[in-house]
Amino acid sequence: MEYLPEKINLHVVKKEKEKKLTGFREYIADNDVVMAFVKFLLHVRKQSPWVEDPLVELHEYFENYRDPSWDDFEQMQKDNEQMEKEAIPELEAKIEQLQKDIKSAKKHTRTNKVYRALDPENTDQVGTKAMIAKLSGNAKFDTDTKMTLDQFYFLIIHICENNEDDDESFDKFMTYFENATAEEATPPFAGDLDNEDLIKIQEKFRSFEPPEITKEEDEGEKPE
Repeated sequence: MEYLPEKINLHVVKKEKEKKLTGFREYIADNDVVMAFVKFLLHVRKQSPWVEDPLVELHEYFENYRDPSWDDFEQMQKDNEQMEKEAIPELEAKIEQLQKDIKSAKKHTRTNKVYRALDPENTDQVGTKAMIAKLSGNAKFDTDTKMTLDQFYFLIIHICENNEDDDESFDKFMTYFENATAEEATPPFAGDLDNEDLIKIQEKFRSFEPPEITKEEDEGEKPE
C-alpha cells in the first residue's frame, strides 16, 4: 500500500518564508549591512573612470573595508591592556593591604579581650605580676611593669620576637593568655614552671619597654 504525502499547507509555508525573510531583514539592518553597501555604492560612484568589473571591486572593497566601530573595539582592547598593567596591580595591592588590616584587627580583638579579662575594673594599668599569676599560678615575679591596653598588644608582639607577621607564634602565646583568663580557668603552666614557653614569656616581660602611645593612636578606632 502506497502512502500519499501529507497535503502541504501553502498558507503555513508562506508564513514561514515571510518570518525568515523578516528575520533576515532585521539581521541586515541591525548589523549595518545595508549601510555598508551604501558606502560601497558611493565609493564606486566617485571612481573615475568607472570600474570595469563591479563584482571584483566589491570583493576588493570589502576586503579593505574598515568599520568605524572597529576603532572603538581596538581602543577598548588598549584600555583593557592598560588596566591590566596599571589598575589591576593597584587593586591587588589594595586587596593585600585590606587583608593585612583585617588580620591585624583580628589580633587586636584577641588582645583586647584578654586585657579586659585581666583588668575587670578598667584601670587601664595591668602589671606583669598579675599576668604571671594568671599564667602559672605563682604570684611571685621580680618585675611588675604596668601597661595600657594598647601597650599590651605590643607586649605580645615583643614575645613573638617583634615580628608582627609571625602568626604561628602569635596564636600560640595568645592561646596561653586566653586559657589563663577564661572563666574558672586553671593556669596553663601550673606545676610546669620550667616550661620553655613560660620562661620565654618571663624573659620578654623583663626586657619589655612599653612604647609611648600618641593621643591619635590612643583615640583611634579599636576592634570590639
